[in-house]
Amino acid sequence: MQCPYPPQHGTNRKFLCKGDHHRNCTDMVTSQNSSGQTDVRFTLLDDVSSSSFSVTITELKAGDAGTYWCGSDSQWTFGNYTKIQLSLDVVVFNPVVFIVPAALMFITIFVLVVIYKYKCHKVQGTAARENRTTTRATDEEEADVRKPKSKTLLVDT
Repeated sequence: MQCPYPPQHGTNRKFLCKGDHHRNCTDMVTSQNSSGQTDVRFTLLDDVSSSSFSVTITELKAGDAGTYWCGSDSQWTFGNYTKIQLSLDVVVFNPVVFIVPAALMFITIFVLVVIYKYKCHKVQGTAARENRTTTRATDEEEADVRKPKSKTLLVDT
């Protein structure tokens, strides 16, 4: 949250308080004394050169919503404070956001593995057929070599 203040208030105590009205609010953080700070999640950073300070709230909670007042003048002179209405939209964890992409990735990997195995099996099947054909041809050639060859001798009389 950004809180502007008049340049002449550069050395004044800066504060952020929470409540429905600036006259009845609880200090959340101040620039001068952190011992009275009610919540350590609030940090105040004063930038005197820009005549403004910023307040950061870490780990926002639904209970942080509400009306805040920031200023630099404890007398609440008009124009020396800013009203900030903080509203939070609570985002509910939606497991579908994580489950659907994971399921799609699993299905994609499964399909790719099935296709890969099919292609490998097909290639191995072709190689086996070629191997059987080669083996048959070799067997036939060996059978031809083992058969005694008949020689016909022609004699001229």
